[in-house]
Amino acid sequence: MRRISAAAIVSLLASGAHADPGTFTPPDGCTAFLTVQSNSCRVTHYYGCNSAAGDVWAAYFNAQGLQSIVHEDAETARISQTNETTGAVFTTLPDAADPASLTTLLATGSDEWTYDQDIGDGLQVRHSGVDQLTGERVTIDGEELQLVSSSYQTRAMPEDVVLVTGTATQMILGRLRLALQATEHRTSTSSDWTRDTTPVQFLFPGDQGFLSNLPITGCDAQLGALPIRRTQG
Repeated sequence: MRRISAAAIVSLLASGAHADPGTFTPPDGCTAFLTVQSNSCRVTHYYGCNSAAGDVWAAYFNAQGLQSIVHEDAETARISQTNETTGAVFTTLPDAADPASLTTLLATGSDEWTYDQDIGDGLQVRHSGVDQLTGERVTIDGEELQLVSSSYQTRAMPEDVVLVTGTATQMILGRLRLALQATEHRTSTSSDWTRDTTPVQFLFPGDQGFLSNLPITGCDAQLGALPIRRTQG
């Protein structure tokens, strides 16, 4: 399907969400090509830019607005991530030991990766993990997706102290070379949580709801915990 149901929108608005969340406009020189509605009250816009052919940016929104922007290369290796609520920018350092490779994953069924990241204030972390095709395929909203099982950890450098460990399921949208988040369980030194952001709708240019910043799935619980806001931030 390619339409956001009127009932879903009415239900969300009645629960207290912003009545006019607006639409996403990519930066100058960039073109959006996909909007994904997901579980856990998330909507994501994907776009590419003339300045970096093959790279992909993803802008993640929830009921409170824009949360983060992630920049990846054509192989799905992370380049940078910006937290729009705090202003923090995490940047991958050059010459990654073993960057993620979607080509390797699809060709061999497995891909190991390691890269270092500058997280500000002179601090660095090392992310490492392995992605494996499960052999399963699912179809969501007419799009065939390959399932990927992932495990990873993040270490403080140079101390080499484990900060985060996790497991996740991703979904590969092969025709667009995108790795979409699905489920994740993460344990850190301060918290332990599980999240389900499995895609439920794929919206392309011309589809109703394309570039809408209004998430529509699984928002009731999140909205119940939100502080009252008079303007969208």
